Amino acid sequence: MSAPTSRTSAMLDRVLIGLALAIAVLAPLVLHSAYWLRVLILICIFAIVNQAWNLIIGYAGIWSFAQLALFVMGGYTTALMSLNLGWSPWLGCIAGAVVATLASMVIGIPSLRLKGAYVFLLTLAFHEIFRNLFILDTDQRFGGQYGLQRFEKWNFGGEGSVEKLTRTYYVALALLIVASLVIWRIIHSPMGLAFRSLRDSEAYALSRGVPEYRFKLLVYAISAFITGFAGAFYAHYLGSISPTNLDFNILMTQMAMIVIGGWGTFFGPILGTIVVKLADEQLRDFEQLRTLIFGAAMVATVIFLPKGLVAPLAALKNRLAAAIDARRGDADPPAA
Repeated sequence: MSAPTSRTSAMLDRVLIGLALAIAVLAPLVLHSAYWLRVLILICIFAIVNQAWNLIIGYAGIWSFAQLALFVMGGYTTALMSLNLGWSPWLGCIAGAVVATLASMVIGIPSLRLKGAYVFLLTLAFHEIFRNLFILDTDQRFGGQYGLQRFEKWNFGGEGSVEKLTRTYYVALALLIVASLVIWRIIHSPMGLAFRSLRDSEAYALSRGVPEYRFKLLVYAISAFITGFAGAFYAHYLGSISPTNLDFNILMTQMAMIVIGGWGTFFGPILGTIVVKLADEQLRDFEQLRTLIFGAAMVATVIFLPKGLVAPLAALKNRLAAAIDARRGDADPPAA
């Protein structure tokens, strides 16, 4: 019975993914609201960042907290390219991704010999250094505490704000799909197996010949490239980027998205981004309490749902697959 259940479960996976994609594609046509389109665009962008962050902490087991800094670095890079050199947004996005990747090497190389909390402290220090570098920018090369503004925004055509936002949303959705497919392919490749082996049993992985330093630098680079590109896309979506994007409450909200959704799972960061972002919109009247609420939600998730919201949904899907197989077994005619 295990093989049919596995096949049925895989079939349900394809059905659910198809349903989710259909909902994502049809959402702008149903909502037709500038406000909700902006929310959907941000969900797509943050889901890309969280997928990349989950690759490094969930699959590789490296507790890096520099992800938001790399995201903002991608945004600042493309903003400077646009303002000073007149680069197009797409070229700026590539430049932002490359600069974020190079910056990840600056973080990754010193952390190669560190473990656990020491990696967390080093990467968090990088985040804080980066934030203060922009806030204390007395020469205004990076816009100081107000950041960089009035550079080129995305223009995918369309008449009216709703149509323009709809087109921007579809581009953001396409980027999310591409990033997710790339990460899926990495996870289910020998490279992904090496990441997980270093996470679960580093000594065993090393004894099997897995080159630790090379793979750790590789996961830093892949995660940073995707994150830097997303940060550049975000900057051109808003037409601005500032040190406020590095606020601690934003970092904790991003972390809540991964933990609540299910870190170390493929769909967890996407589900968590949707749930937390929608909750965040509903909690705008409780500005001072939002971080506290999401912090409490993270603690509750770690205690009661260690694998996040995706775990009970996966269990429900598996029970449904087993029930379908059972009904098929009952319907089969007895053998002659």
